[in-house]
Parts: sequence; C-alpha cells; structure tokens
Amino acid sequence: MTTKKMTARELKRFYADSTFKKNYIYDGHDLGAACGSDGTVFKLWSPVADRVELHLYPDGDESGCMDVPDGGMSSRYVLRLRCEHWP
Repeated sequence: MTTKKMTARELKRFYADSTFKKNYIYDGHDLGAACGSDGTVFKLWSPVADRVELHLYPDGDESGCMDVPDGGMSSRYVLRLRCEHWP
C-alpha cells in the first residue's frame, strides 16, 4: 500500500474506503507518549509508513540527539518505541 503522489481528493477516498477501514483502522486510545517510572513509550499509528524515526533532543540542540532503539510494529500498524533513559 502506498500513498505517494496522491492528491488530496485521492487520499480522502483512500482513507474513507471500507476496505481501509476494515483492515487498518486503529481504535485504541493509547497513541502518543506515555511517561512512566520505567521510561517513556511512544506509540504511533501508520498503516502506510515505510519508515519512522524518533529524534529526541534533551537540550533542544540538534547536536545532542539521543539514540533511540528501533521499535517494532505491534498489532494494527502501531509502532511502539521505548526510551528507558531520559537525562
């Protein structure tokens, strides 16, 4: 599945299609960043992403970007990344 070079109208049809809704909709309520005592978990839904990168800048400076381990796709096209050490 790809959405590259689609017009706004084509994207609207793509996401409104019943096949898309049946196979790719994520109806959980846990996306975003969740901070806890064991670290921060970032969850992102994207059924069409080829790649996702997370860049964290603890000091707001690009030269201090933290390394974040690659996450894995869980069910329904959700990418889950855990950052255990936040300075």
